[in-house]
Amino acid sequence: MSRPTTPTGALLLRLLLLVDLFSSAAGLRTWPVTVMVGGRSHKVAVSENEPVLAAVERAGLLPGCDCRRGSCLSCAARVVAGNPWALQCSSETALCPLGHEQGLVLLCSSFVVGDGLCIELDADGDAWDVQYNQRFSRGAGAALKDAAASRERPPVHYTRSDALGFLEPLFGGPPARSEDGSSGL
Repeated sequence: MSRPTTPTGALLLRLLLLVDLFSSAAGLRTWPVTVMVGGRSHKVAVSENEPVLAAVERAGLLPGCDCRRGSCLSCAARVVAGNPWALQCSSETALCPLGHEQGLVLLCSSFVVGDGLCIELDADGDAWDVQYNQRFSRGAGAALKDAAASRERPPVHYTRSDALGFLEPLFGGPPARSEDGSSGL
């Protein structure tokens, strides 16, 4: 094996060797993970104390990553198969709960703790779709969107009665009146 000529390469190699040395000395388990990239399957050994992103990079698969903290969605992957308890994911990431429900995880903040896991890389497009399209087209957001689409836009300068006529259907009826008869608007 040739030695790295750059100081950064030598430092990275030493760091990887130290991680391997400490994980085996501490008695940490290593789990086999099947990683799918472009339709091809790769087996990667992931120590239970390292993020999946680090192990996948060490294997040379090079998934996208911008922040390494869970603040972006570039390292998103889809869980294709495996036990529900085989992967521990941080809930303190940019990925919304709907993304987790659909099997998406951020590799930088996910740790393997069980056997039989299969993940598919390059799901950042799916994560963006869930985060910004699907999430806002459901529930109250969809009701507001439908109500706005079914009505004409109010004029730029409008009267109080115009505003009430536009807002009442959105909120399910006229505003509550106080004892003096005013609506509070």
